[in-house]
Amino acid sequence: MDLLGKTIPIWVSLYPSEGIISDMRDIAKAIIGFDTKQSEHIFLGDLPSSDVMLKALLASAAIPLAFPRQELNGKKYVDGGIGGWRKVQGNTSVAPLVNFGWNYVIVSHLSDGSLWSRQDFSGTTILEVRPSGISRSGFGDLLDFNLASISSWIEQGYQDAVRCIEPVRNAILLRQASSKAEANRDRAIQQLFDDDFHIL
Repeated sequence: MDLLGKTIPIWVSLYPSEGIISDMRDIAKAIIGFDTKQSEHIFLGDLPSSDVMLKALLASAAIPLAFPRQELNGKKYVDGGIGGWRKVQGNTSVAPLVNFGWNYVIVSHLSDGSLWSRQDFSGTTILEVRPSGISRSGFGDLLDFNLASISSWIEQGYQDAVRCIEPVRNAILLRQASSKAEANRDRAIQQLFDDDFHIL
């Protein structure tokens, strides 16, 4: 746990909580499109100890009514998915990665109907993995820790990733092969010139 966030940058998405009533009111306002609030993105590497990192991780999964809020630096937090509800910025927190300077990002969605849009991040190449053929039962899925369900979702995620990433991988391999062929051609032509080859 002490190395978490130290070797590679890791952020979690948290939502500042003012209590369950306030949180539920914020969710209701976001659902009807009246208001939306942004999440806070916490860089784990900036946190002082493994205990605080653990609290940040627990807070990032603290769904209101299901799990307790967590306190960090005198403020209480819940799951960041509540924030930026309208465009799902809290559940798809790409902003800290873009701000950090990454210009290639893979986003793995949990539902195909997500309103999140990569168009909001011009200048960043984003590959989206969206699920297909998976049955969701709504809020109950968030609390379903049945091993069979989890195994099924992991397998579905793998298949979706293969489906979405394989064409990109194949295109990259073709481009690499083309570049290699061009380099070989150029070397062969240069060798002919070096050997004083002349076309009569």
